[in-house]
Amino acid sequence: MNVTVEELAVLQQQQARIRNMCIMAHVDHGKTTLSDHLIAANGLIHPKMVGELRYLDSRDDEQARGITMKSSSISLLYVPGAAQRPEGPRSVSHEEKLSAGYLVNLIDSPGHVDFCSEVSTAARLSDGALVVVDAVEGVCIQTHAVLRQAWEEKVKPCLFINKMDRLILELRLPPEEAAARITAIVAHVNMIWSAFDSEHFMREADAVLAAEQQQQQQLQQARDGDGGDGAEEAPQVPDQDSEDVFQPSKGNVAFGSAGDGWAFRLGQFAAMYSAKLGAKPAALAAALWGDWAYAPKERRVVRARGRAGQGGRRTMFVTFALEPLWRAYSVCDGQDAKTVLGPIVTSRGLSPQVPAKLLEGGDPRAALKAVLRAWLPLSEAVLGMTVEHLPSPAAAAPLRLPHLMDGGSNTALLGVAGSSSSSSTVYDLIADAGNAAEQQQQQQQQLDEGTLAEVQQQLERTYSALCASSSDPDAPLVVFVSKMVSVPANLLPRAPGDAAAGGCGHAQGEVFLAFGRVFSGVARAGARVHVLSSAYDPRLPGQQRQSAVLRGLYLMMGRALERLPAVPAGNVCAIAGLETAILKSATLAGSPAALPLAPMTFQAAPIVRVALEPSAPGDMAALAAGLKLLNRADPFVEVGLSEKGEHLLGAAGEVHLETVVKDLRERFARVDFQVSPPLVAFKESVLSGGDAVEGQVVKPARVVEAATPSGCCVAAAAAGGASGLDLAESVYGPFSGQVMGAVAAACRRAVLEGEPRLVEALYLCQVQASAEALSGVYAVLGRRRARILAEEMREGSGAFVVHAYLPVEASFGLADEMRRRSSGAASASLLLSHWERLQVDPFFVPSTEEELEEYGSEAGGPANLARRLIDAVRRRKGLPVEEKVVAKATKQRTLKRNV
Repeated sequence: MNVTVEELAVLQQQQARIRNMCIMAHVDHGKTTLSDHLIAANGLIHPKMVGELRYLDSRDDEQARGITMKSSSISLLYVPGAAQRPEGPRSVSHEEKLSAGYLVNLIDSPGHVDFCSEVSTAARLSDGALVVVDAVEGVCIQTHAVLRQAWEEKVKPCLFINKMDRLILELRLPPEEAAARITAIVAHVNMIWSAFDSEHFMREADAVLAAEQQQQQQLQQARDGDGGDGAEEAPQVPDQDSEDVFQPSKGNVAFGSAGDGWAFRLGQFAAMYSAKLGAKPAALAAALWGDWAYAPKERRVVRARGRAGQGGRRTMFVTFALEPLWRAYSVCDGQDAKTVLGPIVTSRGLSPQVPAKLLEGGDPRAALKAVLRAWLPLSEAVLGMTVEHLPSPAAAAPLRLPHLMDGGSNTALLGVAGSSSSSSTVYDLIADAGNAAEQQQQQQQQLDEGTLAEVQQQLERTYSALCASSSDPDAPLVVFVSKMVSVPANLLPRAPGDAAAGGCGHAQGEVFLAFGRVFSGVARAGARVHVLSSAYDPRLPGQQRQSAVLRGLYLMMGRALERLPAVPAGNVCAIAGLETAILKSATLAGSPAALPLAPMTFQAAPIVRVALEPSAPGDMAALAAGLKLLNRADPFVEVGLSEKGEHLLGAAGEVHLETVVKDLRERFARVDFQVSPPLVAFKESVLSGGDAVEGQVVKPARVVEAATPSGCCVAAAAAGGASGLDLAESVYGPFSGQVMGAVAAACRRAVLEGEPRLVEALYLCQVQASAEALSGVYAVLGRRRARILAEEMREGSGAFVVHAYLPVEASFGLADEMRRRSSGAASASLLLSHWERLQVDPFFVPSTEEELEEYGSEAGGPANLARRLIDAVRRRKGLPVEEKVVAKATKQRTLKRNV
């Protein structure tokens, strides 16, 4: 089914037929391959290239590494039932596309933890999320993170369990065990979402460990159970999952294999068997999931007690959904393809789509893929689930608006929309910023009473338009830009008469486009808008506001861009002309009387830094300019200057750091520079009584003082945090250097008196390995100061999962060493967990005989971990370090032989 830009532009006008969706998953769970199949349904990819082209991975390093690093958007057309027609989707006419088609704005997000900021930008612009989970690996670390991101952004999720072919071909599981594994995955995801709703877990790492522990307890209870009692029960639709978010019986869970190109929902099998079994499709779909079996003799649905093969019946999910697929995959084990697959082709009427010579050929896997893609097309199951269960922009706007409005005044803001009798309520929603001096200056710049009333009316009108996602021509314009995207200038389509692509260019051939979504009104090329920062206050229109012109609007089609004259509310787009007005994200409004949308929240922080120095001193200006461009192009990178004047670059992790350094060298700065070893942030703390370990003596808190040279100012500080300042006379300004020096000296002495401790960041490390690779995994983790938390075996497979806390300082090169020591049989995933205090005094020196006997004479030297980390930081900064230059005062014998 070929789609034109004009058809997509027409569908942009119909909000009821628009779905904004992002794909979220752990790394290597099949997001991009799934996207390729959905794109191929629109004729943009040849069916033979699906899964190999990786259409939305447009960067060279993405193709080389095989992972997604940047979120990419594409607009697709979906016509219900078109993929299952005997004549194929090409039979859909132009009129049917416009009357029955749906516009799906798909955003593919990365799964690697280092690029979690891209997940945040994708979730902000979406109304729904498709969560992909590997059927073999199950719920992993990043699956928790993306589920939390979807929950925080208030997007409605659907679930797709991918790689079910691995259960058949790799694990060799029978249908009953495969069904048990799939059921456990759905229950696990539901448990995570319910934990977010109850706000039981405050930290992501706690949620991961608690979910794993609860899952193991449930499996143990299932093993110890007796399979149910023998009491008679009337067959009825089970209602124990009524509160679950993901319910296969309701159709918001799909199962399939993106690699082989097939997927199904329970409703599809219910429609196939409803006439044969004499049941309604809705009732049959509800019975296909859960502990229900079909009794062919009685021709009714009964409770499936016990396990299959042990006096119990097979569930209907196994009998009617999994067993036909397992029989089809038997051709990979030597069964005749025509004998196994021929009945499927005949009974389902797939002859026009599956040629007879393909079944008689010598490649059974190719025949299997062709039959399954024609029988259970992946695009029909996934896009049908998207259209049916994800909301349109107008339906999602009232639910998401409280989160999109900034600050903690969401409840009050909702009350303003319903009542406009008070003329001062809107301004109670805007937080007062700054200190007393700034507030006095702001009061002088505030609008008069008449203008304030007009601003209030405009705010209420804007809020009403946001609630309805209004696309009326006169509706207030509100656009949220989630990130800036750098693209080569030659990729932008030029309008007639344009001197440069998009109306703006760059000397190095890079153009910045704003990736955003229109939440209200209609964005038009050439219109002037107001760029509002997150701190903008409509009472002070002269602050935190800039003016810019939308020089071009583009429809993002993966690697390609298509020019649009206008974009109505509810659609995503790329905007040119904002490269000087927006650094990373902002809100665009048609009037200064608007409230900015809330800034995005990220799951991690850029805790890894490096220092950059150009190889040639003359390239310093080019390096500084390149860093500015990189800071705008990446939503998560941090750029700054150290006290020594070094350029510092902050990233989320090792892979993210390698990516941004490569972009800086090849695209933005285009000069050669030196990169220092990774600099990991540490924090300082003091040991209090509640933090001491058993048997450790804590010094009582003592107040220390420091005075200025003149003695007119005395600063006092205590290790517990209390401080005071005593001015003998009013001779110092509020920011006098002497006063600041005295306070700093007092605080420093208080920290040294209060048992100073070093605080380091820890990752939650999840390692998946085979039994043969466990020894190498433990050896690698042991050398890197990891603390093992748990080890468990994946049910139904020989894979082991190890959870450990790993210091960030020791995490560099972990993936390469793990792969080398395990011969590729182990893979590690990292998630920033927490900061932890090292329970060792960095300045401890054994002095008494007991201490020397217990700790030895080197306790304050190399054996002291905290001191070793501090000395490494001091060496990097060029500060003196107390160390022995000569270990022994005896002449060392040379090993060189001169004779």
